Amino acid sequence: AGHPNLALVDSARAYALAASGRPALAYEALVATKVARDGHPALGPRHVDSALATHNLGCVLDTLGKSARALELVESAVEVFKGALGAHHPRTEVAVRNLEHMRHKCVQLELRYVIPPPKAKAAKVEAIPFSHGYKRPQRAPP
Repeated sequence: AGHPNLALVDSARAYALAASGRPALAYEALVATKVARDGHPALGPRHVDSALATHNLGCVLDTLGKSARALELVESAVEVFKGALGAHHPRTEVAVRNLEHMRHKCVQLELRYVIPPPKAKAAKVEAIPFSHGYKRPQRAPP
């Protein structure tokens, strides 16, 4: 596994790709970052740097429409951040905010596909005759 900072190149590349609207390429760079950090003996999957790669990968997957997997990744990153940095650390707070946004988005998607109940039959409305209370003016004879 090389030096742990070698993953910074892939991480920076992923950031630039995501910011330029190319999430599929950002995904590839973040997978390389996560593999390098998770597999490094000095880091491992429970290290804050690895959790950051996990969080960023989750955000890109959410952008790509893979929300279920994105939620899993961001939840695990939040767990690491809370344990290592505390609940009020800025990195933890950002990850929690992103997690809440993803959960909200998933709920909205689920609600959008609910089949509405059948409509009740419309009540029968009786038409009121036009002449009701109205008298047509009479023409004067020629």
